[in-house]
Amino acid sequence: MKLILIPTYNNFAYVFECLRSLIKYSHDYKIAVIDDCSPDWTDSVEARIRKIVPPDCLILERYSEGGGNLTRSWNRACELAKEHKCKYTVLANDDVKFSPFWWENLESALEKVDLVAPVTNAPGGKHYDQQRVNTYIKDYVLSDKDEDIMNTAMSLQEFKGQVCSGRVNGFFFAAKTSVLWNSSYNGTTVFDPSKKLLGAEDEYMDRFPGKMGTALSSFIFHYRSVSRGIDNIPVEFLRGMHRMKDEFDGKVVVYTAIFNDWDRCTFKDLPTTADYVLFTDKHQNIPGVDVKVRKSEGRKTARYYKCNPHKELPEYDAWIWLDGNMQLKADPQRVISEMLATVDHAALKHPSRCCAYQEAVTIKNMRLGGKDVDTQMEQYVKDGFPVVYGLYETGIFLRKNTPKIVSFNETWWEQIEKHTNRDQLSVMYALWKNKMNPVYISGSSQSNQIAHMHPHHKISLETVITYG
Repeated sequence: MKLILIPTYNNFAYVFECLRSLIKYSHDYKIAVIDDCSPDWTDSVEARIRKIVPPDCLILERYSEGGGNLTRSWNRACELAKEHKCKYTVLANDDVKFSPFWWENLESALEKVDLVAPVTNAPGGKHYDQQRVNTYIKDYVLSDKDEDIMNTAMSLQEFKGQVCSGRVNGFFFAAKTSVLWNSSYNGTTVFDPSKKLLGAEDEYMDRFPGKMGTALSSFIFHYRSVSRGIDNIPVEFLRGMHRMKDEFDGKVVVYTAIFNDWDRCTFKDLPTTADYVLFTDKHQNIPGVDVKVRKSEGRKTARYYKCNPHKELPEYDAWIWLDGNMQLKADPQRVISEMLATVDHAALKHPSRCCAYQEAVTIKNMRLGGKDVDTQMEQYVKDGFPVVYGLYETGIFLRKNTPKIVSFNETWWEQIEKHTNRDQLSVMYALWKNKMNPVYISGSSQSNQIAHMHPHHKISLETVITYG
């Protein structure tokens, strides 16, 4: 059994890619994902990590203060390896991709040396030529494509069993857990805790009493310094590198609700990367669409389904709500991958109003609400709901199935049940109550990348207020 540390700090698309490659090419492991106070951490990031890594293999911890302390994560990983009785400890990085045979060759090398590192495209520093892949593959071309990484790993198998002795770079190394603790800093930590980021690696390598070396047939692709931002990655290592797009691999559903003949369902020519559901009060046969017939219980019925996918469609990992007059024009899986890569929801920004209080004034001016609107907004003022918190157009609403989103959904529906059926009055309040910030999809209801808007089958002043 080995414990593999993946220390994280922002740039989670790289983390997800790292974990996917690790799972693909590994067995008999515990993975410790330890986050160092990432400002971009969200519930959806945690949910995605938990979805990628099998639950019985994952140890997920997060520091909430004192960032910039990689050494703390290293020391914690060493503690966890001892607690879980792991024979080996692997201290990796979050901006790497694993390859076939990476571990088999490291483990074999540990029969010859006490601390071992892989060959890589970017070991860093000036004195690690034994770790540079182009030392062994003269025509190596930098590429992070899976097939190219696999081909590189296969090419290095001609050096199987060979270990080049010498000091290694600390971006990625492995040792027996007992060896690390036998060379501990003070008996309670392996690494010097006073050196939070820079210097800890050199201090440890300077006092390490055993043999170090590079396993020439183990390959790890290294983006290098991603946690400090793309601008910090040396150009010579990343010439031609593309910005990584994370592919969402969960179940996606696109759904809508049409009651009282308000719209005609626009679901047609549907991509196969999602399921499609229509809640309605009329029996219909629409190819590729699961039509769920429900009783109409007034004007709030469609709002119920908009707000409560976690109750009606709990088996999905992501929900795309479209109003009944919105016709899908994009691949749903791609929409979720690109627009919810590091957030758990997004919606269109209202083109002409900036908050729920402005929305309330417009609703009253259009005579679509009266004292009920006043009562609702008076309650929001009393609760401390701020002015200019933003305003969504809710005709398109993207959400991931996470605990925070479920709580948001329930708050939103609770407000609609308690007050008016104007969901744009309550949606931002529900965000605020759940300590969530607005996340906007670019464009408007009339012009965006996801769906095309048709006129309602029934026209009323509600159309004007919703899209005006």
